[in-house]
Amino acid sequence: MATYGEMVNEVLSIIPRPGQESLIRSKINQIIRFVAGSADYWKALEEVTIDDVTDGVDPAAYIQAIQVESTFRALLYVRYPSAISLNHIQVMDAKDVMHLQKCQQDKSIAYMSGGYLRIKHEVLTSEFDIGYYSYPAEFATDGTDDNSTNWITLAVPGLIVDLTAAYILNLNGDNEDSKRAKAMSDMMQLPYIASQVNGAILT
Repeated sequence: MATYGEMVNEVLSIIPRPGQESLIRSKINQIIRFVAGSADYWKALEEVTIDDVTDGVDPAAYIQAIQVESTFRALLYVRYPSAISLNHIQVMDAKDVMHLQKCQQDKSIAYMSGGYLRIKHEVLTSEFDIGYYSYPAEFATDGTDDNSTNWITLAVPGLIVDLTAAYILNLNGDNEDSKRAKAMSDMMQLPYIASQVNGAILT
């Protein structure tokens, strides 16, 4: 069991309510996103080069605002291309940028704000190398992605099924499954989720 369709069918076998299939499909996507955001997993690390041709870097500006994809979760690093012999650009939290006066003097900083990667840099360049953690793309809930997988469904399909079932059981108030629902809800703790995912992707 690893494909989206297989997980939908597995949840339906736990909660035999065909009328809730649409809800189950949406919830699986939400649970996958929740699991992906529970820790910084190496499987979710993307390393790319952004440039003036495809990404909107302005080679004549010292301040950039680059719109990021909806799967972009957390910025790890920003650096100049190898032709420029400078250190990594300092990555900061947006709240620190707004509140620390010293940022006005910092020559090279990068932070995320409002769906944009914002970079202030000291050397003109047409590209940057960036590393970031991503969310898997959502599965289409109309069935066209039923044979699709992602790294989370391949690593911990049972966890995704159990967490989805826990949500639906709680929503339905199925008293006969209250113990199961309670056991599953305990698994919503982030340290437990991270241990399960890391254990799966490191083996």
